[in-house]
Amino acid sequence: RLNDASFDLSENRVPSLQVIGRLTTDIQVHRLATASALLEGDAASRKPLLELPSSLTPAIDTAFANYANLLADAEDKQLYERARDVWVPYKSAMDLLRTQLVQNDMQGAMQLYRGETRTARAELSERLNALIDYNADRARTAGLNAIDDYDAGHTVLIVAMIIGAFIAATATLIMIRSVSRPVRLMTATMERLAARDTGVDIPGADRGD
Repeated sequence: RLNDASFDLSENRVPSLQVIGRLTTDIQVHRLATASALLEGDAASRKPLLELPSSLTPAIDTAFANYANLLADAEDKQLYERARDVWVPYKSAMDLLRTQLVQNDMQGAMQLYRGETRTARAELSERLNALIDYNADRARTAGLNAIDDYDAGHTVLIVAMIIGAFIAATATLIMIRSVSRPVRLMTATMERLAARDTGVDIPGADRGD
């Protein structure tokens, strides 16, 4: 099972975690950029702010398509489809919200932002986290199985490859957590500002950079 473990880690789990990491970050930035546009009172200044979420939408679609090529089993497919099935209506609702912002329909945009899109984004985040946990668990299992099967008859090279792939999977998981947390905090802050909660503390406001 050493070769199987090496293949699973390097060709599936690490790339899967990388794709999910991009998805998670892009969706959070997508939401954050839309909130920034919602807070902009001037219609002319608002339009350029909507270019970022518009450009991220096809990138997110591509990431979902890329993950479909990495599906390993029925459980992986089920978790993926649950996340994708939430993204599709969320994307449509966010497209409508951006249209409302372009048309200066601030009341309609605010209602949509605080209602349907907020609920859908929370569900999407939950389902993407389930995919992260699934791949991280499978990466750990593959590594442990390889250790259990190791004996003197196997080459050091194969073991080294497995260890390297496992380290890459772990590093990718840490990167996802470290990048997504501050973006998630900023997104939550922007949502509260969009809801006219002016007493909110802005993460990183005291930093010099």
